[in-house]
Amino acid sequence: MHANSLNMIAAASLVFLSGCAGTAESPNAGPGAQDADSAVAARIFYDVCVETLPTHDGAAAALANYPFTRHSTFGTYYHNVQNLSVKIVGGQCSMVFATSSNPTQFIVAFGRSLDAIAQANGKTNVDVSLGGGPQPDGKFYANARTAATQ
Repeated sequence: MHANSLNMIAAASLVFLSGCAGTAESPNAGPGAQDADSAVAARIFYDVCVETLPTHDGAAAALANYPFTRHSTFGTYYHNVQNLSVKIVGGQCSMVFATSSNPTQFIVAFGRSLDAIAQANGKTNVDVSLGGGPQPDGKFYANARTAATQ
């Protein structure tokens, strides 16, 4: 093969691969080390879990817009920088996120950010379950979820 042929094959391969952009996968994926930012978590939750209702079919595509790595064994998507993860299972879309700050203030900030995003996009009747609690590592972990029945 000539060098020009190899260059053309390499260029064609790069064009093909750039069209396949998506979320990275790893059997070692895990959450980022930084505490979750409530506004960033709300934006991701809205784009991935609310905007894709009722089927969550577009959740994986929405996650590809953010720095996530999918755990290749468990299917959980982990943020590469922040301590948050997303999982779509059984018709539900769930996000778990962690903070070392005041949990009440964090949850209120998340709720306000999510409400503002939803209102701005005309989504005013979405049921979101929100819970959480302290964990042995000293962080507060919250869970927000939507169900596909909405």
